[in-house]
Amino acid sequence: MSKDLSTRARAELAAALVAALSGLSSAQCEPGWLNGPEHGSPGVEGNIKAIISWDPDGPGPTPEWLIVAGDFDIAGDILTQNIAAWDGSAWHGLGGGVGGPVSSLAVMDGQLYAGGSFWFAGGVPARYIARYDGAAWHGLRAGEQDLSNPVSALAVHDGRLIAAGGFSSAGPVQMRQVGAWDGSTWSPLGDGFSQTVSSLAVFRGDLLAGGAFLDRVARWDGTAWVSTGWTSSTSAAEVMELEVYGDRLIAGGRRLDGDGLLTENHLLAWDGAVWTQVGPGFISAETCCPAAIEDLAVHDGRLIAVGRFTSVGAVAVDQAAMWDGAAWSPVAGDVSGTGTARLFAAGSLRGELVLGGAFSIIGGIGAASMAIGNPDTLSWRAPSGGLTGEVSAFLDEGDSILVAGEFSTGGPGPSAHRIGRWDGAAWAPLGRLEGEAKAIARYEGQIIVGGDFVSPQGAMDIARWSGSAWEALGAGVTGGSTTRISALLVHDGALYAAGLFTAAGGVPARNIARWDGAAWAPLGPGLSHEVFSLAVYDSSLIAGGKFTSAGGVPIFHIARWDGAAWSGLARGIDDIPPISGSSSVYALAVYGGELIAGGRFFNADSIAAWNIARWNGSRWAALSGGIGAQNDVVYALAVRDGDLYAGGEFPQAGGLTVGHIARWDGVAWLPLDSGVSPTIAPSGPTVRALVSFRDDLVAGGDFLAAGGRASAYWARWGCPPCAADFTGDGLVDFADYLEFLNLFDAQDPRADLTGDGVVDFPDYLAFLNHYDAGC
Repeated sequence: MSKDLSTRARAELAAALVAALSGLSSAQCEPGWLNGPEHGSPGVEGNIKAIISWDPDGPGPTPEWLIVAGDFDIAGDILTQNIAAWDGSAWHGLGGGVGGPVSSLAVMDGQLYAGGSFWFAGGVPARYIARYDGAAWHGLRAGEQDLSNPVSALAVHDGRLIAAGGFSSAGPVQMRQVGAWDGSTWSPLGDGFSQTVSSLAVFRGDLLAGGAFLDRVARWDGTAWVSTGWTSSTSAAEVMELEVYGDRLIAGGRRLDGDGLLTENHLLAWDGAVWTQVGPGFISAETCCPAAIEDLAVHDGRLIAVGRFTSVGAVAVDQAAMWDGAAWSPVAGDVSGTGTARLFAAGSLRGELVLGGAFSIIGGIGAASMAIGNPDTLSWRAPSGGLTGEVSAFLDEGDSILVAGEFSTGGPGPSAHRIGRWDGAAWAPLGRLEGEAKAIARYEGQIIVGGDFVSPQGAMDIARWSGSAWEALGAGVTGGSTTRISALLVHDGALYAAGLFTAAGGVPARNIARWDGAAWAPLGPGLSHEVFSLAVYDSSLIAGGKFTSAGGVPIFHIARWDGAAWSGLARGIDDIPPISGSSSVYALAVYGGELIAGGRFFNADSIAAWNIARWNGSRWAALSGGIGAQNDVVYALAVRDGDLYAGGEFPQAGGLTVGHIARWDGVAWLPLDSGVSPTIAPSGPTVRALVSFRDDLVAGGDFLAAGGRASAYWARWGCPPCAADFTGDGLVDFADYLEFLNLFDAQDPRADLTGDGVVDFPDYLAFLNHYDAGC
C-alpha cells in the first residue's frame, strides 16, 4: 500500500474528522442471529430421492448444476422446500421449492420438471407435477386437468414429457398410471397399466416402463404397450428402476427372477430380445426386508447401483456397488446415520459421482444425505460444511467451545463424530464416539464426556480424552440397557456424574456418583429416577430430574446434597396431575442470587410456575407468566450480560410468541427475533443447550433455522461485525476514531476500508459512513 497524503494534509483531515465526529453519538449494536455458512448443513436435512444435472442457461456461461430433490427443508445454508441446486461451490433455491416430497426429475427443452406428492410449487397450484423455467414454477394444467395421484417417474420421449405413477386421470382425461404431456395437453398412452408404474426409460428410441404389473417391463410401440418377454414366478417382483448401460437396458428392483432366472434379487439386462442376469445376486443382511435396487446410474463407463443390500455375491458392499462389465465392487464405504441410513439416488456432476439418500456418515466423513466423490478410491466429501444432527451440550473453553450431541461435521478437514471443537472459524475432531454425547466437563485438565455411547477404546457412557483417544473413567457406570450420563459438574475438587445407572466403579450408586480422580463413590442412597441437570447453589450440589425421592425420602424432582445427606427445596417441583412422575427438571442455573429451575411442570411448592421457577433459598416463585403450557418443556438455561436465557420446546413465554428460546431481563420475557424453527423431528423444533461464548449466546438442539434463516442444529445470537468498532468493545465512539487514525498513519491494511489495496482519503470517508451507521 502507498501513503499518498502529506503529514500536513493528514493533520488537517484529522482535525476535520474530530469536528465531524463530535456531532455523532456512539452507538451500541443491535443483537441478532448471526447465521452464516458455518451454520448450514453439509448437504440436505431430510432425504434425497432424485438427482439430475441441469444447465440453467443452456449454452450460456453458467455451468451445469446438480439438482437434488426429495423431502427436506434446508440445503447447505439456504432454506428451501424439497428441491435445490448445487453449482459446485454454493447452494441455490429454486423459486421457493415444491410443497411436498419429490420423487422424480426430468429436463425437457431446457426446463426442469419435478414429479412427486405435492399440490403446490413456488406457491402456485401444481398437483403432483410442475415445471421450472429458471425463474418460476408452473403447473402442468390444461384448464384444470390436474393429475389424480402422485407421480413416481418422468422421462422425455418423442418430444413429449412422459409421467408415470399411481394416477388414473388428468381432469377428464383417463390415463391409467402413465400419460404424455405435449406442452399444453395430457393424453393417455394406450390402455396404460393396472398397477403403479415405478420407472421409465428410453432404449433404442423406444419408451419402456417398469413396475409391479404383470409383464414387469413393457415397451410402447406407438399405439400399445407390448411385452418384453419378461416372465416371473414371484408375484412380489417389482421393477423399481430402468437404466440404459451400453447396448442393454438394465432393470433393478426387488424380488426379481425374470425370464426363468430362479435366483432372486439380480439386476437383469435386456438386449431387445432376451433377458439375462448381470453378475451375482444382491443380498440384504436385514431381516426386515428383501434386497432392493432403488436407483441405477452410469458413471465413467460403469454401472452404479444403490439401494437396500449389503453384498453382491461374495463382495461386501454397503448399499452402493459398481459394475465394470465383469465384476462388482464397493462404492460408498460405510453408510450410517442417527437412524436408519439409506441410499436412494445416484448421479454425476462434472466427472464426479454423487450419492443421495438419508444418512449422516459415508466413507467415514460427515455428510447430510448427499456426498460427492470418487468411487474408485472410496473417498467422499460433503458438498458444504456444518452439522448433521442434534446438539445436546456445550462447554466454553475461552478460545473455543466444545460441542456434544448426535452429529458429525461435514466440510473441509476430518469429521468430528458426536463431539467436536469450534474455534470461531473451523471445526476440529476429538476422536470418535458411537451413540450420543449428552454432557461435557473439564476435570483436572482433562475433557470428560458423558452420554449414551461407546468409544473405539471400549469406554461406555462416560470417558476422558487422553489427547488422542477416549478412555474409560475408572470402571465407569453400569445399569442395564438404558444406562446413560445426562449431566456432569465439577464441584469442590470432584467430578459429579448423573443420569440413569445403578452402579459406578462397581459400587452401588443410584443415578448419581462422585469421581475424585481415582475412584467412584455414591452420594448416599442416591436418587430414585433419572437425573438431567446439576448445579451449585449456596455451596451445595443441586440435582434436578425425574426422581420423586432422594436418599429414601420423598423429594420431588429437585434436591440438595450437602456432602452428607439429601434434602428437599420445600416441596420441590410438583407432578402434573393426574400422572405421578410426569414432571421433570431438565435445567438449572444461578441468576441474580437465586436458583432457577427449568423443565416440564406447572407448580413449584404449589406455586403456579409454568415450566420455570426461582428459589431464593427459602421459597419458590414464578418468573412472570412462566414459559409455555402443559406439554411444553424448558431444556436449557444460561446467563449472559445480566440476562437469563431459556431454551426448549415452547412457542410462548410470558404470553409472547418466542419460538423456543427467550430472554428474561429481570422483569419480563422477551423474544430473540423469531427464535428457532423447522425440524425434521416429529416433536418440533427444540433448543437443548445454551452457552455464552465470547460475545455471543450459542444455542444448540434440533432445529434448522434461527431468525428465519438457515441454521442447522446450532446458532449464535449477538452483535454482527461492526466495521467502525476498531477497539472491539461493541461501541462506536471517539476511541475507535483514534485507533483508526493510528492504523491509517501506519498504513496498516486494516485501515483499507474500501478494499482497493491503498490506504487513502476514500478510506477516511468510508470510516465516517461506518461510524455514522454505528453498530
